[in-house]
Order: sequence, then C-alpha cells, then structure tokens
Amino acid sequence: MEDWLFQYAQFAWFKDEFTGAKAASVFLNVFGEEPDNTQTNRSLAPSAPFNSQASTLMDERLEQVTISPGRIDIILAHADRQQSGPWGWKLAEGVRHAERLMEKVSASTARMGELNRVAVIITLIRNLPQASDATKYLVQRSGLDLDAKAIDVQLQVNMQRPGPAGSRMNRLMKFHTASLRDITLGVNAGQPTSPQFGPERHVAALQIDVNLAIDGKTYLPTITPSLVIELFDEARKLALSGSLSGLKDG
Repeated sequence: MEDWLFQYAQFAWFKDEFTGAKAASVFLNVFGEEPDNTQTNRSLAPSAPFNSQASTLMDERLEQVTISPGRIDIILAHADRQQSGPWGWKLAEGVRHAERLMEKVSASTARMGELNRVAVIITLIRNLPQASDATKYLVQRSGLDLDAKAIDVQLQVNMQRPGPAGSRMNRLMKFHTASLRDITLGVNAGQPTSPQFGPERHVAALQIDVNLAIDGKTYLPTITPSLVIELFDEARKLALSGSLSGLKDG
C-alpha cells in the first residue's frame, strides 16, 4: 500500500496576548525573507478572523504566518496551483521540509517571551479515485477493525503522556474521509453565469496534533525552544507511523 502524502506542517505559539506582533516581522524572523503578501485587519470578521497575515507562494510551497488573538501559527503547505498533481509531497520529503522549518521555528520561539502552550500539527492526505477507495485506504492505514464497505469514516483518538517541563502532552490522531468538488462562478455582462462543476475528488486524511494540555502554566523563553523540538519529534514519529499503532509506546 502506498504511503500517505505530506500536505502541511503547522507550528502554533499560544499566550494571552502577543502585544505589537506583526505577521510580516515574524515571517522574516522564521523564514529569513520578506513575505510576498501581507494583510492587516483592524477588526476581526468571519471571512478574516486574524489580526495580520503574511505569506509567500512559490512553486509548490506555501509559507504563511497568521497572528490571531492569543496565538501565532506558522505554516508550510504543499500547494499545487493547477490541482492536477499529487496533493502533497512524498512522506519522507515532506518530513524533511518540516524538519527544516522546525529548526527555524525553534530558533525564533524564545523571541516570543513566555508562552502558555505550544502545538505542532502535521496533516497527511491521499487522493483516490472513488469514495470507497478512500474509505478502504483509511481503514487499512489506521489499523481500525472496520468493515471496508463503510461509506464515511471520522475518528479522533487522544492519548496523553507526560510532556516536557512537567507538562501533559496531548497526542491526537484525527482520521477522516471526504469528497470534494470545485465550483467555478463566472460573470457575463454583469450577470452571474451558470456554475461550472469540476470532477468529484475523494480523499482520506490524517491530522496529527501534538500539543501541551491547558493547565494554567507558563513556560519561560529559556525552555520554549526545547518544547517545540520535543513536540515535533512526537508528531514526526506519529506521521511516519501513519496509524494508531504509533500511539502505543506512549
């Protein structure tokens, strides 16, 4: 059976307030270059629920920093502009991209001061011809004892273990299947045209979310870089496992 594809890696810092933080500045600190696009919102809205955002899209890579109330997210994602090829990197290649980003994020973490929590999220995906293929793939890769004729699967498992600096580490694995279709809306002479529907696509996905449990603690800048490294190590291990068996040794 083919491996999962690596879709994106996400690192998140949490604290009560990141006073004065700007996404463009954080982007420069982490990625070492100015972003191509920036956006700042004076007030939050459902369509843009963030204070500021900075991003660069090049080749098949999206690099992004988003600052929202109480959190900063740093994302590296596979981006196929034509949506005709694979939806992610090969697993080993994606892990290498994430490792390089982890080094940059951990080096920048101490600049954020004290933090309440840290999280590392990795999303794996597999696009397949039919919905039944997506379900079968997920059932087999997850290790579930489930009838492969199931038409829809959603499963979340969290197994805690002791974390660094006296914390508790949440280790979530979220499996699901989905069917997707692009809809293109056009305008002709000021009037909307009939929507154009793209082909239906089917995916199996696994999101791995390793984070520090909420316990009221704060973590000093002297140790926050090591928190990022340890949580990433756990998320990488679960990603390479690709199944619930990865949680057994916790």
